[in-house]
Amino acid sequence: MVRNRISSASGKKGFTLIELSLVVVLTAILAGAVIPDFVRSLHIEASRKTALEISQIAEAGRIYYVEHNAWPADLQMLKTVGLLDAAWPAMNPFGEDYTLQLNGADLGVRTVVLKPMASVVAGLLPMSIVDENAVIMTVTPPVVIVGRSRGMVAL
Repeated sequence: MVRNRISSASGKKGFTLIELSLVVVLTAILAGAVIPDFVRSLHIEASRKTALEISQIAEAGRIYYVEHNAWPADLQMLKTVGLLDAAWPAMNPFGEDYTLQLNGADLGVRTVVLKPMASVVAGLLPMSIVDENAVIMTVTPPVVIVGRSRGMVAL
């Protein structure tokens, strides 16, 4: 059965206000159900990338320690010696900087994330803690063994 649309004074056919309102309401309901899940999945992916980048910074710090017998003062030092890409902006996917902090004999790699995601990032990293919405991974000095014929080996 074909239904005739209401004609306006100019003779054009169109949708009724009720039909348009129904479409808007259904679209809003669907968007309300899908958008939060989509945003959460984006945050989880950003958390994974943040954890990966913290791990890469920690590994670059370990290599620097083995080569210089000291921790780097900042990320720029790791970029200068070629352990991190010089063009990398050193910002996590949440738009916050990565920083290094010396904690006694250990190095800390720190960044700020969304508070609900801090535990997700920390859960992906060994030896990490959450401080409010900051995640800090502790990097201990590698043990350096000097061999007779092979040079230094880091563990």
